[in-house]
Amino acid sequence: MQASPSNSVTNREFIKTTPEYLTRAGVHPGRLDGTFGVLLLHGFTSALDAVSGLIPTLEAMKLPYAMPTLRGHNATPDALIGVRAQDWYDDAYKALEELCQKVDHVIVIGLSMGGLVALNLCIQKHPCSDKIAACITWAPALGFVNPLAWLAKPLSLFFKNWKGQDSFHDPECRKNNHNYKTFPTKAFCELYDYAAETNKHLGEMLKPLCIIH
Repeated sequence: MQASPSNSVTNREFIKTTPEYLTRAGVHPGRLDGTFGVLLLHGFTSALDAVSGLIPTLEAMKLPYAMPTLRGHNATPDALIGVRAQDWYDDAYKALEELCQKVDHVIVIGLSMGGLVALNLCIQKHPCSDKIAACITWAPALGFVNPLAWLAKPLSLFFKNWKGQDSFHDPECRKNNHNYKTFPTKAFCELYDYAAETNKHLGEMLKPLCIIH
C-alpha cells in the first residue's frame, strides 16, 4: 500500500533537471524580486535521503532550503503509530515558517505523501501563504497502485503492520533505498484519508504547479 512510483522520471533525472522544472512551473530566482528558498518534503515511510539528493542542485543555485523530518519518519516503523496527517502538515508548516523568516519567496517540493502536504500548504490560508511562489509535486500520493488500498481500514483490524512496496525503477536508487520495509497499517489509513481529503480541495489550488509523475 504505497503511492504510485514515478515511472517516467528517475530520481537522478529529476535532480539533474530541477532548474528546468522550476522554470516550467513559472518561477525562476532570476525573475523574482527578493530572496528565494525551497522547502523539501519526503514521502510516506521515507528517510530524508529520498529527497536530499536535490541539495547539491539547490546549493549550486544558491537557494536556501529546509528539509524537515515529518512526524514518524527517519526512525523506525513504530514511530508512525498514532501519527496523524495533521502532524505531518504541522511539521512542514513549522519548517516553512522558519524558512519564510530568511527568504522572500518559497517553492514547496513534495514527494509522494510530501506532495499531499505541499498541496495543502499551498491551498490552505496561513501567514506564509503569500510567500509561497509555486509548488512541485513529485509522484503525489493522490492515488495508490495497490488494489487492496481501499480495504486498509478493515484490514487494519487484523493486520497491525503491512509490507512496503519497492517504489524505485532505478536500480541504483533501489539499492540505496532506506524507506521502512514495513509500516503500521493504521498509518496508511491516515495517508489514504489524507489523499481523499486533499482530492476534494484540488480545485482551490491557485499557486503555479508542476506535477512530476
